[in-house]
Amino acid sequence: MIRNSVLIFALVAVSPGTGLAHPSVELAAETALRGNAGDASRLLARLSPDQLQANDQSFRQCMVSRFDSRKPEPLSSPPSDPFVRDVLSAYQTYWHSALRNPEREPLARKKLGSRLVRLAGIDTGDADRPALRNLSSAEYQTLRTLSLPGGGPGNPGFDPPSYLDLSKRSVAQERQASEHASTLDALSPILRQRLSDLGYFSIEREAGNLRDLILWGKQTTRRQEVQIGNDPRQVTVVYLDDVYSLGWKDYATCSRSAPEGWLTTTGSLYVVVGTPPAAMANQTSSP
Repeated sequence: MIRNSVLIFALVAVSPGTGLAHPSVELAAETALRGNAGDASRLLARLSPDQLQANDQSFRQCMVSRFDSRKPEPLSSPPSDPFVRDVLSAYQTYWHSALRNPEREPLARKKLGSRLVRLAGIDTGDADRPALRNLSSAEYQTLRTLSLPGGGPGNPGFDPPSYLDLSKRSVAQERQASEHASTLDALSPILRQRLSDLGYFSIEREAGNLRDLILWGKQTTRRQEVQIGNDPRQVTVVYLDDVYSLGWKDYATCSRSAPEGWLTTTGSLYVVVGTPPAAMANQTSSP
């Protein structure tokens, strides 16, 4: 599974301007990367824009506008498909709440799970069986607990088939599965299958104290020679384009700090070439 294959997630903090940023700007960026964008925005709000370089002024404006507001701003250049758009909106709503007030992260996470359950609209018909087969027994049992008398949230017909009715996983696969699967872990393979069916690519995983979502619309795979140490090697390079989300750290810093790529345990190199729209880093909507 993708979430188990990610070995390295390269997060590089890049100053958007030239020269040295104001010390308080750097401190604010570091604070946001620790998961507290609320404190970061308050620190930036105390700075006069006249003290800052032009690009740091844009960073300050975006952070203050985004995290002073009690509600997340509308998606900028959102995916065209309603389901994909709603999944991304659910994650950004979760990030916004958890980053403004880290103490509210557990509640924000619970709300994210409930919203994704409704969006998943789990169907036990043939269309969903490929996704259901990828569940571990623990994940499956977690989904069963979501079933209520007469049906589950947002889906009156929610009643998964018996686990024995699904294709069996190997002993190795079962051993790797967590016996304490969370709702989000249980939903992840179903959401990923739905997104894939719609032509999108995604990674959901735990990243620090927050749940992460990487979402993109296109990718190109090539075999290329790269220099690793003193040795040139042929590796599989996957170029990501039409990127709609680069995760919570990108969101927390208005794209000031964004992942450039990652390396999987199989040796494939993922490289981001299509970054989020610039408008996301320059959102000026008022609270």
